[in-house]
Amino acid sequence: MKTKIITAMVCCFFCRMTHATTFNVEIDYMVSTGHTHKPSTAVINAVKAAFACQGHTLNIDLDDAIPHINTLVRNPNSCTSSLFGYDNNTNTSFGQIRQTYFDHDGQAGWFYGVFVHRYENTSCVTSGSSGLSNGGQFFIVSLGGFSGLTGTPFDNAATLMHEFGHNLGLSHCGTQTCGNDTTVSDYVGPYVPNMPSTMAYQYQLAGVETNMECQGLSLPMSLYKEIDYSHGIMCSQNEDALNERIGSYMTELDWDCDGILETSVAQNINSAASGWCGAGGNRTNVRDYNEWANLSPGVSLLAASQTGDYKDLLEADYLFIDSTNQDEIRSIAQEFITTNKRPEMLNPLLQAAQSGDADLLAPAKVLTFDRNDQDQVKSFATQILEERRVQNDEQPCISAEDSQQQRIQQGGCGQPTLTTESCFGGSNVYVGDLACIPLFGCFSVGTCFFPKDTIAGAQAAYSSNSRFYLKPKTYDETNGLLLNKAGIWTCGRSDGTGSALIK
Repeated sequence: MKTKIITAMVCCFFCRMTHATTFNVEIDYMVSTGHTHKPSTAVINAVKAAFACQGHTLNIDLDDAIPHINTLVRNPNSCTSSLFGYDNNTNTSFGQIRQTYFDHDGQAGWFYGVFVHRYENTSCVTSGSSGLSNGGQFFIVSLGGFSGLTGTPFDNAATLMHEFGHNLGLSHCGTQTCGNDTTVSDYVGPYVPNMPSTMAYQYQLAGVETNMECQGLSLPMSLYKEIDYSHGIMCSQNEDALNERIGSYMTELDWDCDGILETSVAQNINSAASGWCGAGGNRTNVRDYNEWANLSPGVSLLAASQTGDYKDLLEADYLFIDSTNQDEIRSIAQEFITTNKRPEMLNPLLQAAQSGDADLLAPAKVLTFDRNDQDQVKSFATQILEERRVQNDEQPCISAEDSQQQRIQQGGCGQPTLTTESCFGGSNVYVGDLACIPLFGCFSVGTCFFPKDTIAGAQAAYSSNSRFYLKPKTYDETNGLLLNKAGIWTCGRSDGTGSALIK
């Protein structure tokens, strides 16, 4: 049974509950006479280590070998129906595999994944996609179209991390729009370069650290892992006015690939495997997203939709408040602002911090209805599950062909060798301008998350071996500056012309 480990719980209006989580996943796999889709111990350990570094426990029950089939099928009479809901009474359907092999079926808190060969897409045609999730309890990893008919060890680990991320509420592009409808005005593609996450196609099969550095988005000193979810600190990018001299705020970037570094260019940088040099489509603001801070277990939402028990929504990180208690509303909004937990909501959060309007907090998973009204709880959970299904279910993940094209367009950046990565002792930290509102605290100015505006404050707040990226400006350190922790500091552009003046 899935358990919650409560690390901090204080009963007051101004405190939030934080917790580590134990995730339980049963995995079965197909085996043929010529190859096996069984994930290796190294694959399992690599993904478990990524969760462990964030304080979570990932239990994986690697269970049954399943007779091999080339293609997992959909309902031929309704190809657009969910792959995961179809049962044709044979092991060619996910529904029958689940009925036969899912040992923890019906047990609260268990996810179920199957490593298969391939599956049918929504046209009932065999897909080359690396995997699929229903955004709730079930997922598949399907690497039959990859090297050796099973993919590399890195393909396996990264895709397991990716598909399970969908089960935890994560998309290919944070809270932005990147589903099937590419005509919406705020659509961004799944290749978001400034979201350093295994969830983004930019990094799923290419490695986050390797390709952040290879493409010039980060410096060799920067702290990124190959398999990881994002922490949400990278600067937003306005595709109508990209400043190539600032770039990623770590390094300069020639976003339009014309060989000239300019202060304002228009370029779609995130839409396709062709890379930002060849990307077409609409332009918008492209944002990072703190995925680790916003995991939302789908099983808890599923349970809430069935039982109407508000505690299941608490398990999924939803928070109930009294809509008439403006002090509580302001306090929660202020906390979200100062911790940058939902950067895409900065404007409504600022309004909520001043007005105390509870409706402004709803997108941040803060609920105002009666927690004991089971019908309301069921209705809300069902609505959210459907929204997540639309966003995540039947969203085929990156194919072998797209992955290969991506590597060519990225100048041959290679795939890293799979390892069990160690946890970092430090963090990537931007230091820059803060704006402060009396009674409501301070928040970042501009498109980057600046947790501190002084060098001394940044060093005091973060652990040794952190990487500090200083905005070029004058820093007032009149109270004294003693750098007594190991760390690396850099300022401005990669050509060294940026400078910080300390007084």
